[in-house]
Amino acid sequence: MKRNRLDNNMDFIKDGYDNNKLFEIIQEMRNKYNIDKEDINVETKEKIEKEYNFFHSRYPFLFDMSLKKDMNFDTLKYMLNLRDNIIKNKISFEDASKKVGQDIYTQYQEKK
Repeated sequence: MKRNRLDNNMDFIKDGYDNNKLFEIIQEMRNKYNIDKEDINVETKEKIEKEYNFFHSRYPFLFDMSLKKDMNFDTLKYMLNLRDNIIKNKISFEDASKKVGQDIYTQYQEKK
């Protein structure tokens, strides 16, 4: 369902975390479970899901991304920056989505 937002309407994050908190949780999880050095097995993933239940349920894409050993922090910062721009009404969700698609396409086309 698409929500209409007014200028400076912060409802977008009232039911969640701001970008600083998201980044803090991701770093905490990765450090606590040594994710940079070890692959996460199913049992450990379930343990992390329970411990970080709100983060897991509210931000499933970020949660899964955070559990990848080779997570790209530049991509995370890029995504959080776009999220911040959506919250501040600098860009619409639809335009941000198009930008991500175009940027990913461009990135992979350059690798060919």
